[in-house]
Amino acid sequence: MGWENLMCNQDDIKPTVQNGNHHFYRSDSMDDSMYVREVLEAGSMYTVYQPIVNHSKQMVFAHEALSRPFWQDSALAPDRWFQASVVEECSMAADMLAVRTAFTHFKSDALHQKRLFVNVMPTSLLDISFMNFFERALDVYHMDPTQLVIEIIEYVSYIPSELAPICNVLRSSGIQFALDDVSHECSAKELLLKLDVLQPEYIKIDRSLIHGVAHNLVQQKRLRSLLDRVTSSKYVIAEGVESQADMEWLKMNGVQLSQGYYWSKPLCMSEIVYSQNCEESTLTKGVGTAHAGLLRAYQNVHKYTKEK
Repeated sequence: MGWENLMCNQDDIKPTVQNGNHHFYRSDSMDDSMYVREVLEAGSMYTVYQPIVNHSKQMVFAHEALSRPFWQDSALAPDRWFQASVVEECSMAADMLAVRTAFTHFKSDALHQKRLFVNVMPTSLLDISFMNFFERALDVYHMDPTQLVIEIIEYVSYIPSELAPICNVLRSSGIQFALDDVSHECSAKELLLKLDVLQPEYIKIDRSLIHGVAHNLVQQKRLRSLLDRVTSSKYVIAEGVESQADMEWLKMNGVQLSQGYYWSKPLCMSEIVYSQNCEESTLTKGVGTAHAGLLRAYQNVHKYTKEK
């Protein structure tokens, strides 16, 4: 990929705690439920995948890998755990574990739709050790770069001009990029700068602008204003879609891709493989309307794949 003078071996794909401090501890200021270093040491994480649906074509478009850290018998809040990893200066190790787990559980050979979105903090992308790990992980887990989309996490600040060269190197291998959790709180100047410098292929609109938009005039105004700014991106994805009314409003306003509980909760890989391969008759056996829509979307991907 153009990472010169780098050596990489099998050990590089294992997450490690940064700063050379490998013993278990939690800072006094951190919520005890996070257990950041314990999770990293034990690799206590699994991945579920949420479908991203082209609701205009009724087809599953991709899946987003969602990390689920846990400690012993307790599930940990993912967003808070990753934010705590930043506080504990373990963010790169957290990203390594998340990527490795997502790649391990993603059975692309069994899927009709192989495109995968993975979340990565910009600080990790700027670290040569992480990029060395990432290149090796693609090879070890037989991931096709052209099917991969990196979601740049927005809660960690970064300078777009510093990140752009890294994105360009990865993009040369076929990897695409998405800005994650974009909302009206992002200033027009800041958003336009990121769009101009990073040129992401996807924009993911935060659920704070999506949930209930069909019946909220203020949200509609804010969302239309935001959509006017992101016309340079190939795709806009609405996150947090939970009702048919919101989905229909988005479709009427030019948003073609959506993700959320209207379609499906995040699923383990075995559930996804079952859903895309189930018989058409399954659609009429008492499943809910939204679930039936998701099954139909998987079926439509299958039909499209066979026709191709």
